[in-house]
This record gives sequence, C-alpha cells and structure tokens, in this order.
Amino acid sequence: MCGSYCDSLLLEPLDFQTFSGEAIEPTHGVSLIHLGHENPTIQPKHVPENVAWRTHRSNLIQGNMTLREARIYIIKLIARYFELGELDIAD
Repeated sequence: MCGSYCDSLLLEPLDFQTFSGEAIEPTHGVSLIHLGHENPTIQPKHVPENVAWRTHRSNLIQGNMTLREARIYIIKLIARYFELGELDIAD
C-alpha cells in the first residue's frame, strides 16, 4: 500500500495517528506500537537492519522467535485448525 508502513509479521498497516496520540498522551506501560526485532537472539540486537515498528499483538506473537520462525509457526497453527476440522474453505 503506497504511503503506508506495515507490521513485519502480521502485515497490517500501522496507524501513526494512534502512535503520535500515544506519544502526546502516554499511559505508563501501555503502547499499541512497539519496536520489534527481526531476530531477537542476535547480538548486537539493536541495529537498524534488525529493528522495525510492530503492533503490540505482533510483538507478543513473535516472542523470542525470529521473524521467519514466527511466520512458520502461524502457518502450522492454521494448518492444525484445518486438520481438526475447525476451519473449512467453502465454495
């Protein structure tokens, strides 16, 4: 999407109006937009090619996995729902 920035894991556009609103009127310990790491295990961790803006939810999902590991985890999770019959793609 032209003119927008998307979360690296969930690929959702980030709302920087929300981000700026949180910066102007912060709530201690609460933020909908975080800095996340492509690979949270490498050292040094805080280098430009390893950080990106993320949603709070995305950061929670990724945890200590690399971005690639988290994407694979999501695919495996969805596959389990299909295997269990919880999801079905109907015509």
